[in-house]
Amino acid sequence: MSQLEQEIKALEEQETIYTNEIERIAQSDPFDSYQHSALKGELDTVQDKLAALRSEQSAETKVEVESFEKLTMPGTTDEIPLAYLLSTDLIPLEEKMTIITAALQNKLANAASVKASLERQIDSMQDRLDDSEAENKLLYQGKKELELVVNDLETKLHNASKQIEEYKAADDHKESEITKLREQLSKNAQPVDAKIESNESVQEALAKRPAIYNVRWEPVVGPQTHKLANLAETDEEIRYHYFNEGIYRILDKEELLQFRKEKEDRDHQAALEAERLDQEALANTPLVNPPLFIPSGEGTEHGLAEGNTGVEGAGEAVTRAEHEALAARVAFLEQQSQRSVA
Repeated sequence: MSQLEQEIKALEEQETIYTNEIERIAQSDPFDSYQHSALKGELDTVQDKLAALRSEQSAETKVEVESFEKLTMPGTTDEIPLAYLLSTDLIPLEEKMTIITAALQNKLANAASVKASLERQIDSMQDRLDDSEAENKLLYQGKKELELVVNDLETKLHNASKQIEEYKAADDHKESEITKLREQLSKNAQPVDAKIESNESVQEALAKRPAIYNVRWEPVVGPQTHKLANLAETDEEIRYHYFNEGIYRILDKEELLQFRKEKEDRDHQAALEAERLDQEALANTPLVNPPLFIPSGEGTEHGLAEGNTGVEGAGEAVTRAEHEALAARVAFLEQQSQRSVA
């Protein structure tokens, strides 16, 4: 078997392999269009190369056959059948050999020209094969990149679905809480005659709730379940679950200004009341009455006022008013004593 025949056989085997693989991919599910296109390009290249080799083989066979059919006379365009040339005695043997040698050289030159042309075709097909392989690599790389994009989108879709489920669960929980509150309100509903008193009590209950302002969602990644706010009383920041928002009283800007004005008024009144209570406490502070001495000769033999034992109410607590009255009495007695001495 010649080298040409071996190459043709190898290409035929490749053609069979590519054909079977393409049929398998065409029947597969899911259909891989990228791999199908790549194998189709490989098959076309093999078939083109195989056609070129078969054409070369046909040309060589034709040259061999024609070489034994007719020969061209040297220096002319006349042809002579090979069988006649070999059987005739009219042409000398040396001339016969010259004719046969010239014909063979001419045929070999034609065969070489055909072979060169076929080699050029093969080289061109090899270039196309190389280009096809490069294109297949690009297609394969594009497929891989597309798979990465698809996987990323699937991951994002999965995360989005999970987040939607979490939001839905939170909404269901909130709806459940609202339903429970409605049931409690329905059970605790009061008669129509008590609506006014009920409204007043509700207003009082609302007024007793802690006042807050600057309410906003807590900045977190994922479902938001807690809020942030500031207490109007102290400006302290607090954090609470949005289900518990009903225990607070939310103030807008105007209500916040009114609340702070009322707080200033309350603080001022509280300061005045504290000052008044301090003054009253000071006025009612218990004092100890000092002993009152009477000058000698104006009282008992001990120099004390009659009825005293040296200390009037010693150790007993008296008020500031009583103390001032006693001080006035002492001053009066001292004046009387000074007059008597004079």
